[in-house]
This record gives sequence, C-alpha cells and structure tokens, in this order.
Amino acid sequence: MGDARLALAALRHEIHLPSEELKQVEQYMHQPTPRIALGLQLRGIATAALDVSDGLLNALRHIMSQSQLDAEIQLDQLPQSTTLQKQEMSIQNQFAACGGADYEICFTTLVNHRDQVAEIGNSLNPPLTLIGKTLPRRGIEAKIDLLNSSEELLSDAEAATFLNSFDHFAS
Repeated sequence: MGDARLALAALRHEIHLPSEELKQVEQYMHQPTPRIALGLQLRGIATAALDVSDGLLNALRHIMSQSQLDAEIQLDQLPQSTTLQKQEMSIQNQFAACGGADYEICFTTLVNHRDQVAEIGNSLNPPLTLIGKTLPRRGIEAKIDLLNSSEELLSDAEAATFLNSFDHFAS
C-alpha cells in the first residue's frame, strides 16, 4: 500500500528517492495490477469488498457506511514496501492509509472465515494482511478509529489527516 503515492511524490519532487527505488515504486503508479484472482477467491467469503484505487481508508469508509458498521484499524499493520518503510513514519502512514491508485482490495469477512482467508492469503503475492476489525455502529455516520503502534486511539484531529483520501482532480 502507498507505493503509487510514493512514486507520485517523488515525481513531483516532494520527496527524493534514489532512481532504483523510484523505478520499483513507479510501476505501481503506471502499471498497477488489479487483484482479479483475489476477488474471485473471495466470492462467498467476503461480506463486502471494494477496490482501493482512491485510498484504503476511503474504500473502508464506503464499506462501513453501506454495511452500517464502524471499524478499528491499526496503522502499523498496513502493508508497506521496503521502499516506503524507509520514509518518515508520517509519510508511511499517510501514503499507506490514503495514497490511492494501489488497486488492492479492501474487504471484510466474518471471523469464522479467518482460516479460509489465511489459506487464500498464503497463496498470494503479496499476501493478505489483517489490519483491523469491524465494530457495531455507534452513531449516525460510519466511524473509523485509528490506533497507533502502541494500540492507542488517535485523537479525532490526528485521525483526520489519515481520513482524507487522495484527490485525483486536485491541482
């Protein structure tokens, strides 16, 4: 997650990446690989699924809204490439959580399907990653609680920076 946004930041000269690392992450921006095989394997297992083309947390917000649920996400569990892991923690979290153009699948499933999901995940490259859990809806709108690496809840102000997805149409 976040490699397409990392490539875009490097191409915009917002951050510096060595040319070899830029080449590695640039493929995710210019030639993303949709996870079609995963989508097919999740039939009958996933309770909801959505592509992550506009950011992971944006996709999750749509799923939670339609499912009448809330979610709890551990930021340090978001999958990241070794190139993204070399960046500052704030960039890692921001790009992985809401970078966009990743063409991964965000999905939910029932706890009793966890073994089936693990089996599917073990057969894929990259593998699947459990990043959180769904919760009963607590209010009118879907809420996504974000936890830091110490499993502490981020404040609403801290979480707001992650809950803004990438805007393809901004200048």
